[in-house]
Amino acid sequence: MATSTEWFIYPISSMPIALQAITYIVPARYFLVALRGVLLKGVGFAVIAPQLGALAIFATVVMLLAARKLKQEWA
Repeated sequence: MATSTEWFIYPISSMPIALQAITYIVPARYFLVALRGVLLKGVGFAVIAPQLGALAIFATVVMLLAARKLKQEWA
């Protein structure tokens, strides 16, 4: 599994513990790991599958919350 300790500009490992925990709910973390793996390392789908899975879960949750909010507004 490809892992990365870098995030945008600053390495995640140098962030305070509280901020490190917050990065797990930011989809950009998973996107950047997958992007670096594909573009810089040329890894295959099996290596970036965990990141794509995390992005799929995030997208599903956001879509469900949006649909719920829209349903409440239409009611």
